[in-house]
Amino acid sequence: MLDTTPLDPLGTQQARLLRRDYTVSVLSTVILLLVGLIAYAYWRGLPIHYIPQGGPGISQPGVIPDAMALDYASDCLVLRYTFTPATFQTKQQAMRSCLHPRLLLPFKAQVESETALVKKYQLAAQAAIESQTIVQRTAERVTVQLTGRLTLWVGGRSSEEPLQATIDVVPWGHEATKDRLVLTRVHMAPEILTLGH
Repeated sequence: MLDTTPLDPLGTQQARLLRRDYTVSVLSTVILLLVGLIAYAYWRGLPIHYIPQGGPGISQPGVIPDAMALDYASDCLVLRYTFTPATFQTKQQAMRSCLHPRLLLPFKAQVESETALVKKYQLAAQAAIESQTIVQRTAERVTVQLTGRLTLWVGGRSSEEPLQATIDVVPWGHEATKDRLVLTRVHMAPEILTLGH
């Protein structure tokens, strides 16, 4: 027998309560799933598509085309090591935008020591890239090997040194910054602080 009150002889009140409980539980589950998806997308970030100019084919999220990785690594190395005493600070400030945030503090310390060297010896440099190759590729990281020449001017004298660099390029996207490529590792031989000593 149905458990009903004299005012609800057909049990419609109880049926409404069951429907309401079911609706609330379904809506709660859907809302929790949506909040979870939004949180996941926020912390993971959205995939970045790199589309080379005039390049045929299908864009794949997070995959950096070879030509783009090679050009970016070469441009960053030339930016870092082509300067005069008057342009040194400006070039190094521009280089900061190419680096991953975890490299900024070591880079700042290195630039401070190099600034003293540049001022003391009126040092100028010019990097020229002769060859560039991709030595390793992972899902979101491209390792580029660069070789070239580094010409240094100290006062009025110049010297030329062979240059080898290994650079890791990765996509970097954050809601506070524009999606871009950044360098997560720059290993150069010889370092500018050891040249000429």
